[in-house]
Amino acid sequence: IPLGVSADVFKPIPKEYARSLLGLDPKAKILLTTDDDPRVRADKVIEVVYLLRKKYGLDTMLLILGKPSKSMQKKIHDLGLEGSVKFIYGIPMRQLVYLYNSADLMLYLSTYDTFSLSVIEAAACELPVLSTPIGIVPLIMKNMKELLIDWGLGVEEICDRVHVLLQDKDSLEKYAK
Repeated sequence: IPLGVSADVFKPIPKEYARSLLGLDPKAKILLTTDDDPRVRADKVIEVVYLLRKKYGLDTMLLILGKPSKSMQKKIHDLGLEGSVKFIYGIPMRQLVYLYNSADLMLYLSTYDTFSLSVIEAAACELPVLSTPIGIVPLIMKNMKELLIDWGLGVEEICDRVHVLLQDKDSLEKYAK
């Protein structure tokens, strides 16, 4: 029985190389994976990116692995984030490694997943994940409890945690390893 995540495919590669293959600029990138289920809370992640820009002036791009839904597009438009969000979908599985490696941080606020392959794929690519304690995530992050987000944390508090992490390259590198 395969493990679900191939270490031959999902592995660390240089961030600059991954970004160049996807045509992405060097500004900070946050990754969200979604299948348009409201329990993934894509709306909250979009709000976090908005607050990063508004509160801290941080020029951050949100990479969304998944097709844009009407509600996500409306939220992005309403917040004026059209140039700060990029949807990526329809790419072959073997190319997902470039997406994971181009991001600085994955933000996973789901309320329903039991075995998140995207979190495991991110970990295999040494991408730090800030996540709700859902399913297998606490087991994956057993030595990094500070990356777990309490269910009741508001968007502003999540934004503050993301900002601190994005500004602390040493911590990002530590969590990546």
